[in-house]
Amino acid sequence: MFNSGDVVVLAANTLCGAEPEGYVTTTTLYLDHDYVIDQVFWQYAAHFKGRLAASDILATNYAEPAQARPVRENRSPASL
Repeated sequence: MFNSGDVVVLAANTLCGAEPEGYVTTTTLYLDHDYVIDQVFWQYAAHFKGRLAASDILATNYAEPAQARPVRENRSPASL
């Protein structure tokens, strides 16, 4: 079950469906895998030895085909 403000991350070729209770509004973003790796690498370049290291971190942390993350209102960059 997901709540208002949750972010659901789906891997490529992952089927999904929903049966909302009442009215809902959704926003869908389609991101290229290589684009995401580049963004993570350049944003946190001081923490990686190379682009491959950023790819490995993403593969380790986002290995599940579907994940839900709550969005916190008061978050700092250090908590991401």
